[in-house]
Amino acid sequence: MAVTLGDIAKRAAVSAATVSRVVNGRPDPRISDTTRERVLRIATRLGYQPNPHARALVTGKTQVIAVWVASVWYPFASEVICYTQRYAEQLGYDAIVKSYEGDLERQTQAMRELMSYVDGLLVVDRPGWLGALAEGNGHARRPMVSVGVHIDEGAGDSVGVDLARGARDAVRHLWEQGCDRIAYVVPEHSNHPTEVRRMTYDRVIDGLGLEPEYIVTPRQDDICAGAHATLLEYAGDRGVPSGLFCCNDMTAIGALAAVAARGLRIPMDVAVVGCDGLEMGRYLVPPLSTIVQPVAEVCRLGIGLLVRRLEDPSAPPERRSLEAVFVPRASSQRRTAVATE
Repeated sequence: MAVTLGDIAKRAAVSAATVSRVVNGRPDPRISDTTRERVLRIATRLGYQPNPHARALVTGKTQVIAVWVASVWYPFASEVICYTQRYAEQLGYDAIVKSYEGDLERQTQAMRELMSYVDGLLVVDRPGWLGALAEGNGHARRPMVSVGVHIDEGAGDSVGVDLARGARDAVRHLWEQGCDRIAYVVPEHSNHPTEVRRMTYDRVIDGLGLEPEYIVTPRQDDICAGAHATLLEYAGDRGVPSGLFCCNDMTAIGALAAVAARGLRIPMDVAVVGCDGLEMGRYLVPPLSTIVQPVAEVCRLGIGLLVRRLEDPSAPPERRSLEAVFVPRASSQRRTAVATE
């Protein structure tokens, strides 16, 4: 049976109200240091575990924050979850994870429920939803911080990742490796002309005097499978471009498998580049060239901004920007591969 405040009060010879003030860290000049030490000592000896909901009613804080991600299935989200939980714990908070799959109406309803038991929210790569989600907060509005690639200028506290330089370097790298037909491989839900990877690809391809080519994979949870099936079908109709610039690493992994299934060599026949910097990419055969996002630093800064907002709600909005870096590996280094044949 759980230990109650009454159990502690009886053994400490004080009121339950006094025990509540002590275990919740509430200052009260009427409670002496000796009494506080006695109550805490007895609470520890009895194995008292505070009820977080009761504590929230008393202090107005749960010491819990939520991390709102697109899909927990995608390995990039797993890295985000790992780092945010680690940094939240270091600052005295627990972090729970919520996936924002589904339409906006469902998410707004979920927000109303979520905000009743967390202190704040870290939204990953969906700043455009912040306004609608904030309205869903109603009277229980909590601080929100946006992190990721897609950051609106109007977002409050935010940590953005600039992919422009990495994307430019990746596409130019493919051209420098002798690729004269470079396609952009992108999931349907990410294929927007103003999205930074697509926009950078278009600009670089135009500057090189090449024709843009888009290979759009279907919207589905298994991104690898979607890319694999799409590339196989595309190859049957139009052949495989000599360079594939992929929107993310999982798309690139599916593309690698499709290229191999067509009996083509990587990178000599087809050079492949991803984007994310997933750790698993280093251990593929061949290792995957990719644009590495500073995930750990993004999460550290994001959690820091959220805790800062919780401690000082009146602080001016702070926006940080980090840069992703293109890292060439064997999947795209055609000149090196040819030289060693």
